[in-house]
Amino acid sequence: MNSETSFFQLRSFFEKPVCQKAAEPLKDGAELAIQVGDEAPFSLFKQRGQLTLVPTAPTSPDMTFVLGGEIPTLLNQLGSNEIAEMGISIFNWMLEKDNNKRISAKVHADSFSILRKGYFGVLAQGGLPVMQYLATKGLGNLGKLKSTLAKMRR
Repeated sequence: MNSETSFFQLRSFFEKPVCQKAAEPLKDGAELAIQVGDEAPFSLFKQRGQLTLVPTAPTSPDMTFVLGGEIPTLLNQLGSNEIAEMGISIFNWMLEKDNNKRISAKVHADSFSILRKGYFGVLAQGGLPVMQYLATKGLGNLGKLKSTLAKMRR
């Protein structure tokens, strides 16, 4: 898959109403780097209440998500309009062993910035199913989530 194809697939995914709804808690100015394999990263940011993906590298991302080559296609194949189902699928890909189907994350911002910009609110949008899923992975409370984020900081 080439960079242009990855970009259009990701943009299509992030423009879905379910993604826009999931991102409602994010504050304007939240910025993520989205990188597919070894391609140059794209910028995903919240501006004027909308998630927007642009084909340029971010200036100061809060986090970087590195996606395996199959992830843009897999994201678009998710048939659900439920935030919880999508969130659990994404977490499963974060645990995937196959690098082509794996999502990894690097946190660049401190915990206070992550909290202030609304990232934990996005997690809460998944509701009880996501919280139960995280609990089965040993991440059942805010302290454990913050500790995991600290380990991901680079």
